Amino acid sequence: MAAQVGLLRHNLFARRQFKPAVLKARLPADLRLHELRHTYAVSCIASPGDLLRSDAAHGHSSITVTYNTYVHLFPERDQEITRSLEQFDRPADGL
Repeated sequence: MAAQVGLLRHNLFARRQFKPAVLKARLPADLRLHELRHTYAVSCIASPGDLLRSDAAHGHSSITVTYNTYVHLFPERDQEITRSLEQFDRPADGL
């Protein structure tokens, strides 16, 4: 018999599937499903060019919401952006 597909009830899923899987994997017993959402978002943002993918997967209202939620975890990105923008401030050779 095929499994019935429908609305996912967070509490039932957490109790019946998620928590047993967490314990079986020997992860911290207090791990919450929402923490995996954050882990995925951070992984997407850490990957070059995948901020849009994270935004779409999380259903945020805009990419700005995604960025503002997680940008504090990547202070080195500001330095990378600054270095890449500085190249536009230099005159081109031969001009």
